[in-house]
Parts: sequence; structure tokens; C-alpha cells
Amino acid sequence: MKFFSTLVASTLGALLAFGIAFFVFVLFIVALASMSETTPTVQQNSVLVLDLAGTIPERGSADPISRAITGELSYGTADVLRALDMAAVDDRIRGVWIQASSSSTSWSTLEEIRKALEDFRASGKPIIASSNGTPISENEYFLMSAADSVFGLPDAPFEFNGFYLNAEFYKGALDKLNVEPQIVRAGRFKSAVEPYLRKDLSPENEEQLSLLLETRFDGFVEAVADRRNLDVGRVRSLLNGTQVFVTNEALAAGLLDGLAYEDEMVARLKSVTGIDEAAELRTVAMSDYAMLSPSAAGIRRNSANEIAVLYAEGTIVNGQSEQGISVGPESIRRQVDRILDRESVKAVVLRINSPGGSVTASDEMLRDLRRLAEEKPIIASMGSVAASGGYWIAMAADTIVADPATVTGSIGVFSLFFNVGGLFSDKLGINFDVVRTGPTADMMSGVRSLTADERAAWQRRVDDTYDRFISLVAQNRGMTPEQVDELASGRVWSGKDALERQLVDELGGLDDAIAIAASTVGLEEGDYVVRAYPGQMTFLERLSSRMEAGVSIRMPTPKRLTQLEQVALERTRQIEELLRDTASIQARLPVTIRIN
Repeated sequence: MKFFSTLVASTLGALLAFGIAFFVFVLFIVALASMSETTPTVQQNSVLVLDLAGTIPERGSADPISRAITGELSYGTADVLRALDMAAVDDRIRGVWIQASSSSTSWSTLEEIRKALEDFRASGKPIIASSNGTPISENEYFLMSAADSVFGLPDAPFEFNGFYLNAEFYKGALDKLNVEPQIVRAGRFKSAVEPYLRKDLSPENEEQLSLLLETRFDGFVEAVADRRNLDVGRVRSLLNGTQVFVTNEALAAGLLDGLAYEDEMVARLKSVTGIDEAAELRTVAMSDYAMLSPSAAGIRRNSANEIAVLYAEGTIVNGQSEQGISVGPESIRRQVDRILDRESVKAVVLRINSPGGSVTASDEMLRDLRRLAEEKPIIASMGSVAASGGYWIAMAADTIVADPATVTGSIGVFSLFFNVGGLFSDKLGINFDVVRTGPTADMMSGVRSLTADERAAWQRRVDDTYDRFISLVAQNRGMTPEQVDELASGRVWSGKDALERQLVDELGGLDDAIAIAASTVGLEEGDYVVRAYPGQMTFLERLSSRMEAGVSIRMPTPKRLTQLEQVALERTRQIEELLRDTASIQARLPVTIRIN
């Protein structure tokens, strides 16, 4: 018997060792391949290609191993903005070719890139947009419409029917499982807990989401009408009707300039950029061009002065950050100390792309950011979402800059945990009994409901946190607590509506925030360089960080997922985070607000 147990153990050990060795071997091969990566060469008379496939993330991956394993892009939003700025003055670049292909990039990112394209167009170089035959949706068309001319394949799908927002609810599933959500909240608009209490939208939640949807719709209509020289009413009519479903109909409606196959697009690009018809069309991908420094395009910058861009991206959690997924006070504190130690840093842009999270973690980060603000001015730049805890940490900034489509506000708090006693007893036949030293000792056991006194005590704690949040905003925004409360109660606002209500100071993207930061300390364009904090981690550093933190190792998320895959992944992460943070006070959005 001992022989067989020893044999099995030896076999399993050998298999495990082989698996680890194979994994290390693969990483070694990828690492060797990455060492052969060279700085891209841009030839004269080239066209810069902006591929819209998948998701353009907040930050790209600088690690070739991560890119090889997960398909992450090498560039992010800031890289695209910088690359278009470089291309405008680079004599080697003759124009930009936008290639639309199933984009799932966030709307605020699309708005930032669209503005950069408009700035590029001012250089006099042409922009042409086309599709490879995948459906052109409002997301792709929003960027394509910034071009001088827009083309599609004949008889290809063209989605031009407006926007919608899906909100999912879990109450039915919880009822079937006999799981009781224990919820305490502050703010009538704090929709964070609605998915666990209702099967549909409350009137308050429907009101705020409708306003977000209308803001997106109006911005899209105005942008398309302006670039296509169409009447706003005409664009609205097309979006609300059934006239446009294929590219041929889009051409007839004035939304396209022509129908063309790829070889015809190549010929047209040569024509508009002045490249000889017999010559080869030279293209350079955004992934390659974004790797170049501004000096390669002839842009000179004074490296003695630095504008630091401090990223706060992901759900706010206690402890350390996980790159692109969560942000924690320990990691922010390290970066704050690094920035304070660098005399060359003259100002800081706090780039927030977070739905919020832990109140205590948010407050810890605010404390360190205020410590930084005592030495260097901070300008907050809001990305796709800067709500709840994301708005909390923005209170360290001298100026808040939001994109018109940013989801912000949500000034409210809640606490959520589940009573699973019914699930165990009714569904699994497992019962619980308890011996305790006091009547409230087991209130967080998760196998019984809160008593009235326990709920009242928990409500007081949540209300106190909400009042503190209100006071914090009132102090920073120069408002009374009563004025803030009118705008708060957990309600979300678009950046455009937040500006009208004095919750933010300016509308704009990351580039605008950097320009404001430079101006604050008397620096002009060319007088400074921009450096990101923290630097991008390699794949192995990510794994090491996760193991040091004592948490499960999670592979980096591929950036070119389908929209359905992205939604499923986001929902899984949200539920995982809610279960992990059970019984803590949260300042966060409940679900991703995804407008389609």
C-alpha cells in the first residue's frame, strides 16, 4: 500500500515539476523574443494607422511577455494622444488612417481621442476612415466622423439606432437561493444596492440613468451633425428611425462619403496624401509609433521640469494596488513619497478612473494626496468614471477636470452583507446553533438577520460616514453641506452635468489637465516632460506582487475581448469584490454603467 502511495505522490510531483518547468520555458522563450524588439523605424511618406479593434485601455503594457500571453495592447489612452500630437509635426507622417473594427473602448476615451484627431487635422494633414466589414456602430462612427472623409464596404452592417443601457438585478436569484441581503445605505439615489433589493429600476435610478443616456445621445448627435454638415434634427431622425442599417443606406443619408474596398482605400490614401500612385503605401501601426519618443518626431522638451501623472485606476481597496484592476493606499503612498522626493516634479495630474470602493482606503489615499498637495499643485483628471470613492480622492485637487461623458458624483455610502442561513438550512440541510458572550457577538456571522437594534447601530455608522463625505465635498467645492446634499444622495452625474453643478471645474481630457498643471506653475509647452507614476509592471512583477500580498494569482486581462466577454468578466469581478468587502462601508458604484 505504501508503495502505491509513494508511486502516486512521485508521479504527481513529477507532473507538477514538468508543468512549472514548461511554464518557465515558455516565459524564457517569450523573454528572448522580446529582447529582439527594436525601436520602430518610420519611413518617409508613411500613413499612421489607428486600429479601433477591441479596447484601448487607460494604460498600455510595456512588457512584451504580458502582450504575448494576454494580447494586451502596447499603448493606452495617453500614448494615443501623444502619438497624434507627434504625428501632426512629424514630416515622415503624411496622414492618419482610422480603421474601424468592433471597438469596445469607453466613451470618455473616444472623446479624448476624437479631440486629439481634431487637433491633428489642424496641421493640414488628411484623416481618412474606413471599415473592414465588421458592423460600424455608434462607438466606431463617433471617431470615424472626425475624419475628412469616411468610407465603408458595400452592403456592410451599419448600426445607427441610438443608445441603450442595461441594468441587471439579482433579487430573483437570491430569493431562489433563500439568501437575504443585509443592506444599510445613505442617499436616496444610492443605487449601489438596488440589484439585490429589486427586480427593476427605481424611479430615482431611472431618472439619473436617463440623464446620463441623454447626455451621451446629445453629444453624439452634435458631433456628427457638425462634422457631416447635417442638421441636428436630421441626425436625430436617423437615429430614431429605421432608415440606416447598411452602409449603402448610410451613404444615401450623408453619413458616409463613399463605399470602397481595401485596394480602393489604398489608392484614395495615396491620392489625398500626395503619394505617387505607383509607389507602395507605407503604413505605421499605432502600436509601433506610440513607442517612439517625441524627439523622434522633432519635438524637443526640457527634461529638467516634470509633470507627474499619478494613476488611480480600478476599484479602491485596502492594501496594495493591482495594476489596472484596483488601487490601494499602500501603493499610492509609495508613489506620493517618490514624487515628493523628486525636485524636478513641478506639478501633479491625478488621473482617476475608478468607481470607488472602500471608504477607509479612500480616506487613507486622500490623506497622502493632501500631503502631496502641500508641496506641489494637483490637478485631477477624470477618465471614464470617477465616482463615490473616486470622487472622494479628487478632493485633494486644486482643479478638477472631467470629460463630458465621465460618470462622477455618486456622493453616498452603503454597507452590504448577506445572510446565507436560509441557503444552508433549506437548500443544503445544514443548521447552525451558537454560543456567545453577548447578544451582538454573532451579528456578522452571516447566518442570521440583523436585529432592529443592530441595524439601527449600523445605520448610524453609515449616516456618520455620509455626513463626513458631504462635509468633505462642501469644504473643497466652496459650498454649504445643504447645497452638496442636494446634489449628492448617491446620485451620479455626467461630467457635463457635474460642471453645471460645480462638482468639477473644467471639461477636458488628460491633455487638458496636463496643460492646466503646467500653466499653474508657469511652464509652457516644451518646458517640461510628462512621466507616469507608477511605472508599468512586468508580467513577472505582477505575479510576484500578487504572491507577496497573499492573494490568488490572476492573469492580466486580455484587452481584445468581445463585448459580451467583457461584460461577463466585469460582473464576475464586481460580485467578487462585493463579497470580499462584505460588512465594510463602501463608497462605490455597484455595477459598471455601460451605455451601448
